[in-house]
Amino acid sequence: MTLGLLNVCSAVRKAALIHDVIAEHHLDILAVTETWISSDAPNAVKFDVAPSGYSVVHRHRGSSADRRGGALVHSDTIKVTSIDVGDYTEFEVLTVKLDGRKSTPVVVACVYRPLGTVTSTFTDQLSELFDQL
Repeated sequence: MTLGLLNVCSAVRKAALIHDVIAEHHLDILAVTETWISSDAPNAVKFDVAPSGYSVVHRHRGSSADRRGGALVHSDTIKVTSIDVGDYTEFEVLTVKLDGRKSTPVVVACVYRPLGTVTSTFTDQLSELFDQL
């Protein structure tokens, strides 16, 4: 499996570029942070980031007024199951289990931390996440 990560600062306007990155680098999975796609966006907007033969799992931050969030774009050949690891105050996390046809299942956690000083609360919460995983 090939995996990539992008902070896109609005996937809505960059879906074609996301498709190009996936194709150019032959990615099976692309984790995307700062999608700026809200939970109440139309499905056409939510699913547009996934090229043909791919699907997307979103982790929306909140309503249309609070739109950062993240997503995982994955090949349809990979079974993806979301894992609820709870909510954290110091970062956002999208966690999934990936089952490929020819590989051992693996857990992927995409963690996004906004700019700012790294605090002991952040390190405590990240350690808690690792303990869960």
